[in-house]
Amino acid sequence: MIPAKKTALLITKSNPLREFVQKISGACGLNVVVHASSHSDALATSKTLEPTLVLLDWEIGDLSNHTLFLQRWRKLPGKKSVPLILLCKDAGQSILAIAGEYGVVKIVTLSKLEETLRTDIMAVLAEIKSLSPVQNHLLKLDRALERHAQAEIDKAVEDLYAAFPQHHRAQIEYGNLCLRKGNFDDARSLGEKLQQTSALNLRASNLLARCLLHQGHTSAAMEMLDKAEILSPKNLERLLILAHACKERENFSGAKAHYQGALEVDDENNEAKKGLGGILLYEGDVNQALELLRDSTSEDELAGLFNNVAVLTIRKGAFEQGVHLYKCAQSALKTERLVPKILFNLGLAYKKWNKLSDAVQCLEEALRLEPTYEKAKKHLLELQSALHSEDTPVQTSVPVAVPLNPEQPPTPATLESAASDNAAVTKKKPQGRIILTETIAAQSQKNQAAPKPALQKPAKPAPEPLPKPAESDTSSDEKSDKFFYDDEDL
Repeated sequence: MIPAKKTALLITKSNPLREFVQKISGACGLNVVVHASSHSDALATSKTLEPTLVLLDWEIGDLSNHTLFLQRWRKLPGKKSVPLILLCKDAGQSILAIAGEYGVVKIVTLSKLEETLRTDIMAVLAEIKSLSPVQNHLLKLDRALERHAQAEIDKAVEDLYAAFPQHHRAQIEYGNLCLRKGNFDDARSLGEKLQQTSALNLRASNLLARCLLHQGHTSAAMEMLDKAEILSPKNLERLLILAHACKERENFSGAKAHYQGALEVDDENNEAKKGLGGILLYEGDVNQALELLRDSTSEDELAGLFNNVAVLTIRKGAFEQGVHLYKCAQSALKTERLVPKILFNLGLAYKKWNKLSDAVQCLEEALRLEPTYEKAKKHLLELQSALHSEDTPVQTSVPVAVPLNPEQPPTPATLESAASDNAAVTKKKPQGRIILTETIAAQSQKNQAAPKPALQKPAKPAPEPLPKPAESDTSSDEKSDKFFYDDEDL
């Protein structure tokens, strides 16, 4: 609906520019011109103002400040579809790139201001009033994006592309939809087509880079993203793609920097919080990671992140760190629902570390909490049989659940100390100890009837799959991925 009063928000520090816009406003069809002298003033004004259009003076800030403002402005309720006219001295490459990336409808150079601004404003107002078919489709899509309704977003994108397959935004949105659905060839084809039309189409660069990453062309993707970041720095979507690409290459310092940059743009972005939280877990900063993750993840996602990082560290031979992460995960969870799975994977970690008695203890505890846990039963039997065949006494060191102190994170040294204390107290077998006696006795009889076999390493089991981080559903071109490895063999 068109407001009764057509209002322009002018963002500038220039008094002559203010006077000129005020002078021509009536002739343009504007009823009110509201002034803001900075990006922050404009964002504050937006809480009570619903402008018909925005006029942004490029001279009030630098490249990074403008991209930050435009992203924050477009995320405000009702502001995604508000047309924006950019006023600048010269329309260089960065300005053209940013205009395309953030939906600027007109660029007016100051040298032609008096000649063209009035007619440009009138043209924009006329388009708003007429609401052409393509604009109607775009408006439906923008409203669906604001509501974060994924099914509605997908339907709006499909309708837009079906009606206007040559429209540049229809192509980019449909390309992102193809990518999200796994149709990488179609998505890449659209991205390449858009880039051929305009090398400064940075949304096309983002789409094409994500396709290249999915198809294993990491170096080419990162080169494309780095070039785009120079033209339009601090773009949230691009920072997240760069972070994921660095993570895939195990460049964790680079991934950390990009996730931190994403949080500078949007400090509530859950994808960036999860990514940075995973990096902090890998670095051993459990408490700082939990500060980020507690409000941005479900208990399933939190357990999944701990699991994925622990798997990575154990694969690299950092057994103590991996075990430490599993024990911290036990303490971080608010319920015991996922504890049996954590104990199962902790048992596999001990087995990989060749601490078979500790592995047995973890599997026994998992079965105590979940008696029907078939995978735990299977691997407990294998370990008990291997230990029994070697006449190895089963030690009873109890897995330690470590309380998390926000001021002092648990360390491997304190974990070992606590484990030693528990072992000293529980030298006898606990009464609730799970021993699969019939099977072990049968195995013992076989051992007496046949030569004693060498200790055979049981088949390497896969860690119990823990929940994966949920995928984002808030944008047609946002993507989130799982952290490190999931459902992988230790």
